Amino acid sequence: MGRSEEKKIEKKLKLLNAAEELFIKKGVNITAIDEIVKKAGIAKGTFYLYFKDKYDLLDSIILKKSGEIVSDALSKIINSNSVSFVDGIISFTDSIIDSLKKNKDILNLVQKNLCVGIKYFVNDEQYEQIISLFERNGYSKEAALKKIYLHKYRQLRLLRCHSDRKAVQH
Repeated sequence: MGRSEEKKIEKKLKLLNAAEELFIKKGVNITAIDEIVKKAGIAKGTFYLYFKDKYDLLDSIILKKSGEIVSDALSKIINSNSVSFVDGIISFTDSIIDSLKKNKDILNLVQKNLCVGIKYFVNDEQYEQIISLFERNGYSKEAALKKIYLHKYRQLRLLRCHSDRKAVQH
């Protein structure tokens, strides 16, 4: 990778990190693009080379954070050869929930979009490994993807309901 490519990636990461911090602190609707570029130390025009608006930037943050969470969870079950199929799925889901419990600010940003689809969050090799895990246990590729999506959705709904109940109790 050349120096100009590295600078582009660096600028985009600065925008992502600045926006994430501001979105968590102030909220997406209240945060202005001017604040994001100022915090990132980047010219406003440069912002539009990478994102069409702050909601496009939010989508990128959600994909990045969701990808990190799902990839970490997937790595845990792939690197553990002694885990059964059912235990692997439970471990995968528990890992995602644990990550979100530890960082509720990120949960607030990604909650509606975490289950967009595992294909967007992992590399091709990891994707094929998790699909083959399901296929070895009698699922078609389509059924496996549907199971992953619905299971994560149910778990996140349970986590959100649990968090809402705790907030009411306090």
